[in-house]
Parts: sequence; C-alpha cells; structure tokens
Amino acid sequence: MVAFLTPEVRARPNLDVIVDAHTTKVLTDGKRATGVHAVVSGSADAANSVTFEATNDVVLCGGAFNSPQLRMLSGIGPKEQLNRHGIDVVHELPGVGQNLQDHADIAVNAKTSRIGMPLQIGLTNLQSQIKHLFLAIFKKEGAFVGDNEFVGSFFKSKPGIPANDIQMHVAPFYYKDHGATLRYGGGLTAKSCYMRPESRGTVALNSVNPMEGPLIDPNITIIESIQSKALAEDNLATCGYGDKDVNNLTDSDIKEFLRENIESIYHPVSTW
Repeated sequence: MVAFLTPEVRARPNLDVIVDAHTTKVLTDGKRATGVHAVVSGSADAANSVTFEATNDVVLCGGAFNSPQLRMLSGIGPKEQLNRHGIDVVHELPGVGQNLQDHADIAVNAKTSRIGMPLQIGLTNLQSQIKHLFLAIFKKEGAFVGDNEFVGSFFKSKPGIPANDIQMHVAPFYYKDHGATLRYGGGLTAKSCYMRPESRGTVALNSVNPMEGPLIDPNITIIESIQSKALAEDNLATCGYGDKDVNNLTDSDIKEFLRENIESIYHPVSTW
C-alpha cells in the first residue's frame, strides 16, 4: 500500500503509516469497534501487542482471508465457530467466512521443436535473452518488461449464454504451477479461466493464535472446471496422457486431468 502513496500524501499530518505490523484483534464496546490490537516491528509473538484506539471508525482491510479470520478472533462470526475455539461471542454473524469465491484456471501446454522466443529456455536462445535483458535494463522495453502473457481473449463456453464466461491468456513459453515448473526448450502455454464461478468455499479459524493462517477451503467444483473440457482435450492430445488413447477420452479422463491441474489465480472475494 505504501508504494501507491505519493510523498505529498505520506506527509499529511493526519496520516501515519506503520509497516511490519500484524493486527491481532478488533476491540469493541458492545457492538461498536473502538480500535485494534496489533503486533509491530515484525514480532511473531501476539502477546507483544500495541493498542490503537479509534476516534471515529475502524476500517478492516485484511482481504478475503484475513478479514474474516480477524473478525472471528474478535468474537464476530458464526456462533458454532467461535464456541469451538472458546471465543466469547461479541456479535453472531453467520456469514463471516462463508461464500468464498475464486477464479479457477487450467494451463494448456504445447511443446515446440524450435526455440524462437526470448522467454523460452535454451542455450540456442541465449543471444536473444541477453539482448532482451539489456533492452529491459537500459530502455525499459522488450520481452522481459511487462506481462509475459502476450495474447488475451474472452469468449463463451457454449452458445445461448448472455455473456463471455471464459478468459484465455497465451504465453510464449512452457510453464506450469504459475511458473514454478518451467520446461527446457520451446513451448507455448494457454491458460483458460472460468470467469463466473458457481462454487462457494469457506474460511475458518485454524486456532486462536492470530499469527497462524486460517483454514481455507476453496471448494472449487469440477463442474465449473469442465467448461474448459475442449481445452483439456487439446492438451491431452498434444502432450499425451499416460497410456490412454487421446482420441477416445471419457468424461472421467477429462475430470481426472482437471483435478490434477486446476489452479487458483488468486482472486478471492466475498467472505465478509
């Protein structure tokens, strides 16, 4: 957040920005938020907290995962969840941590016999990579500057629906797991994302320790991922699928492939 504040904004007398801070609890007076406890200076011990009292309002901005966690740690949320962890109920609010939605996508990979793009990994491509590295450093241009997915599109998964529900990106190199797995040599990657998720997940407390992350269940269903069935079939036909006949794949084969390859693209929302 600090990176988006101009020096003029940061110089305002009514603004203090505290970094390396972890909010551990919302303080309340009845059902009114009055401040927060926070651990500052990067400490991992929730007992070393500082109290910040609010003059007017407390604005909670912990995102789809940490906001519901912080509410529940503060006694605001589903009664059964709070009772399970021995937290006094300040305000019973069943919707906290519910209705988690996210975008699921799947990568479609193709191997190529030639290495021709600077983002593809290979010794025969070294000269191009060095060239684009210098372009990035000295001219702020070239393949290493900006998004590495060069093509994007929206389309409908089936006729008759009112709006596009699939988004696709194409990158000029072969990767999986958001880039954690790269392939040496030439390749392309097309990622398709179902834009109108139907599944609903949850965020629950893992413990009463605010320094521990919450329990996150995205509950991404295979039904919405099957919208990418045609793309999955193309991937299986291109890359093979064990000893299966890629020309006679069953729905079960496709679902198995989807289960093994579905990823989140980190757009969680709607958990309160």
